[in-house]
Amino acid sequence: MIDPEITRLSRLVALLTLLQTKRILTATELAKRFSVSTRTIYRDIRTLESAGIPVVTQEGKGYAMLDGYRLPPVMFTREEAIALLTAEKLAAQLTDAATAHLSGAAMNKLRAAMRHADRDYLETIDPHIFVLPSQPGQSNAYQQLVTAVTAHRVVNILYRGADNESAINRDIEPIGLYLSQQWHVVGYCRLRQAFRDFRLDRIQYLRLSEEIFTARPETLEQ
Repeated sequence: MIDPEITRLSRLVALLTLLQTKRILTATELAKRFSVSTRTIYRDIRTLESAGIPVVTQEGKGYAMLDGYRLPPVMFTREEAIALLTAEKLAAQLTDAATAHLSGAAMNKLRAAMRHADRDYLETIDPHIFVLPSQPGQSNAYQQLVTAVTAHRVVNILYRGADNESAINRDIEPIGLYLSQQWHVVGYCRLRQAFRDFRLDRIQYLRLSEEIFTARPETLEQ
């Protein structure tokens, strides 16, 4: 039988984590997320306030944590710690040098905030998880394309297709990236006047232009 107090404690910890990661959360959103009533959420918020947690109530909007407040150390389950370590290793081998560096820097910040026991556990398991590189990670094409997708910037590429011996210069409007053995970017090709799929390892040259394209409704799922 599940102890209701343990369930409530787990919910309070999760609620505290959410409040530290989002600006404003409504009672309705929180109730739906935790599968409880809004009345239960009101009680949980009062419990956090009684414990000295600076939860700010914004009338008609919801709840937020007092700006700048953090609750160290960060606590992870062993499964969560392994998932983070795996994500770092995947980024190091399956993206590009710039993304690998950023991922490593982010993980170092997380390690600094972890409990000693969590850090020690990561150091112990680290040599036992290995990701083989599937493609060269020298280029920073992945990170540049992520920037282009989020900022809606036109990208100029010199691309060698599967059947073409010579590379062709193209301007594309990228909408997303996906991994399937190799990394691909999907974008509207102005040369072909249609959406095309480009493999990153076939891009011989890439440059982000200053031109901003109008965001399109299409997504990778479509």
